[in-house]
Amino acid sequence: MRKILFYILSSLLVVFTACEYNEEHFPELDELVTPVDIRLLEDSLEAEDYAAIADLSANKALAKADGVEDELANLESSQSFSEALPAKTYMLAYLAELWPTLDNTSTVKVTYNFQQEYPAYLTELSGVEVYELTAEDYEDIWNDQPFYYLTPDKSLARNANDVLSAAYPEAEEDAIKVIAYNYSDEEPADYVDPVVTSINEDFSSVVTYEPVDLSGWINYAEVGEEYWEGRSYSGNTYPQFSAYGTGGEAIAWLISPEINLAEAASPVFSFDVNLGYFNAYLMQVLISEDYDEGDPTVANWTDVTHQFAIYSAASGYTNLYVAGVMDMSDYQENTFRVAFRYAGDANDDKTTTYQVDNLQIGDETTVVSEDAFSEDFAGGLDNWSNIVVQGTKEWSVSSYSNEFRAVYSAYGTTGEQEGWLVSPGITVPATGASQLLVDMAVGYHNANCLSVLVSEDFAGDVTTATWTDVTGEFSFPVSTGGYSDVVSAGAATLNAYKGKEIFVAFKYLGNAEEDRTTTYQIYDVNVKAYSRSVPDAAPGLKSASAVEADKYALYTYNGSAWEPYGSAVILNGSDYSAMGISNFSSSNKTEDYLPNYLEVHFPYALEGDVQTVAFFYGNRTNLSAEDYEFSNGVWTKVDMKEAVTDQFVKTNGSWLWNPSVVINLGPVRNDPFIMSYYQAASDWVWENIDVPAGAAEKGDGYVSGYGNNEYYAGTSAYYNNVDMRPQSARNQNPAAYGDLSDEEITALMMERLAEVMGAVLSQLHPEATPIEGVDITYTVNVGIYTGETISDVTHTIVYKVVGVGEFELVSGPDPIE
Repeated sequence: MRKILFYILSSLLVVFTACEYNEEHFPELDELVTPVDIRLLEDSLEAEDYAAIADLSANKALAKADGVEDELANLESSQSFSEALPAKTYMLAYLAELWPTLDNTSTVKVTYNFQQEYPAYLTELSGVEVYELTAEDYEDIWNDQPFYYLTPDKSLARNANDVLSAAYPEAEEDAIKVIAYNYSDEEPADYVDPVVTSINEDFSSVVTYEPVDLSGWINYAEVGEEYWEGRSYSGNTYPQFSAYGTGGEAIAWLISPEINLAEAASPVFSFDVNLGYFNAYLMQVLISEDYDEGDPTVANWTDVTHQFAIYSAASGYTNLYVAGVMDMSDYQENTFRVAFRYAGDANDDKTTTYQVDNLQIGDETTVVSEDAFSEDFAGGLDNWSNIVVQGTKEWSVSSYSNEFRAVYSAYGTTGEQEGWLVSPGITVPATGASQLLVDMAVGYHNANCLSVLVSEDFAGDVTTATWTDVTGEFSFPVSTGGYSDVVSAGAATLNAYKGKEIFVAFKYLGNAEEDRTTTYQIYDVNVKAYSRSVPDAAPGLKSASAVEADKYALYTYNGSAWEPYGSAVILNGSDYSAMGISNFSSSNKTEDYLPNYLEVHFPYALEGDVQTVAFFYGNRTNLSAEDYEFSNGVWTKVDMKEAVTDQFVKTNGSWLWNPSVVINLGPVRNDPFIMSYYQAASDWVWENIDVPAGAAEKGDGYVSGYGNNEYYAGTSAYYNNVDMRPQSARNQNPAAYGDLSDEEITALMMERLAEVMGAVLSQLHPEATPIEGVDITYTVNVGIYTGETISDVTHTIVYKVVGVGEFELVSGPDPIE
């Protein structure tokens, strides 16, 4: 919810100071006041607000009792309240959640969309259930042949009635359903499992919401009963796993077919990954040369997760991105399998969702690499900052077999040695999956002495720069009796630095006297950004280019059979892709895209034609529908929404709908909103009381010489309160008050306060308008100072709106209990 205006903030401790005048007239105002939290806010609902309101358990219970569960469920996509789902009822729980600590009389004006006269057929279409063809459905259609898609020969039109009749045997007449299915224009040829000398798998043939079951692949549940399942988004299918909702520990393996790379020239391994609702990194990437089938825990597996840079989003999902590219030349002697092992626990909040896609192993790859930085140290360290923080040892460059490397060891030194090697500035590409990659060798390891760090603000002094330690994303080789081979230490994600300049540092911290002298040789340092070009067709029953997933059709039950629903069109996954979006949202509005869609699909539309379009909003479960009219050669959305503003007031600890206005003028110094009312009051007294009485200048009548307070009613724009001390009134205007008792002065000023604040309301709220059948009131709460320190409003005055900008006193000033 966007906060547009924040009028009153009185939750502060206020210390009053005064000049001589104030010390004379307000001797006790130096004390601290008690904190309160009364606010007057104006908000506008946005997409996330409607979603949150629809998701509140209190609202769900209320909607169930009111029989409007469907209307509430559709609020996220419709983004509008209605007569059936009034904001004055369903905003209350949301306001209580947003503002739990605000005090009574706090007010929020909420602007929201209101749907007027929503046609019944659009209501029926919004929220229609989606039925996705299952593996059993496809097998029934294909007589148990393993083809999980429809074709011209096995069409939806020929099979929809049988499928829906079996799924909904108790369907009522005029019921509507959406069928989701896979489709290919080509009939299947006989499938022969090829020799697996490479893998190019885009998972286009997996069945959504079913365990992944591909030829040669093994889907194994180590702990629990959950398996990697197929999912689909915007026309793309992929395996997915999450421990969410499993009720405990869940460990599952997705293992590739056995691969032989003996004939490959320069084989690599890459895949895409997407993380959602992140709370822990839970997936390993493993390789085994001795696993055949069955329980994978009895085989030997090498963890190569560090060769890939996997990152998460702060909330929701990342976009599908290239996890990295691993050199597979070390795996050409023996056959092997790769595995994705997910280990989560719902009871321990380890439930991150993982999606993998576009697995490629072999010579062919569709990954495109952009090199942002490359260093092999053949030119020495001139471009690097070689900094000694402790000791005397610096980084140096040496070579072996014409390969250069940056080297550091604390061996042979005395005392603590801290040496930094900092790269020149590196601009991280703004697009793609950017990674820091390091090749290295390690010798005579006796302690972990090296850290890899990244900074955005290094300016020559490593001690004053801010550094992020990414050492944990690498796996350094270990060799205690000599030197290791030169290997890839792995990859660290640079996603957080897209488009920014960074500095990469290698920090060595060792001490020969404490046997911390491990030698590190850095051979290559690279920053790359990976992206994926359009993938080639993957081997399998059908290629990605032949099978179109994410197809949809609307069907209705006529009382005896299911038939196509002809009163609306529904978008397919390919339509979203053609429009360049993955889904409709608050940033991808339907009215920006659907007119072009209709222009393409209805080229012969006539003036006045109206077309209903059904689509998914946000994901493939929330169906919505809108009407578009063809007028003056353009398709335009028929929008029945209007912006409405309602007011809610916190009363007795609860939020209530109230079109009336509450104005809190608490004793808070220098608050511009409060000052505007009290200054208007002083000005009104000057212009309407003092000047007609013959006052030549301020100070001669009720208004003081300062011009920001008066003693006709006692209002003060300096202290933002009402001063009703009788003696202060006599001091200001002895001619008016000299013959009156304290009680008479107080009673008179109380009466005048109602008069003055009514005039101020007419001046500051000329827009106030009466509503037929509803009493609109303006309640003005003020703090009256009588000599004792006040911290909050003390009295209330209530006015009724009787005309445009006209107010009639109802009651007050009355003490606030």
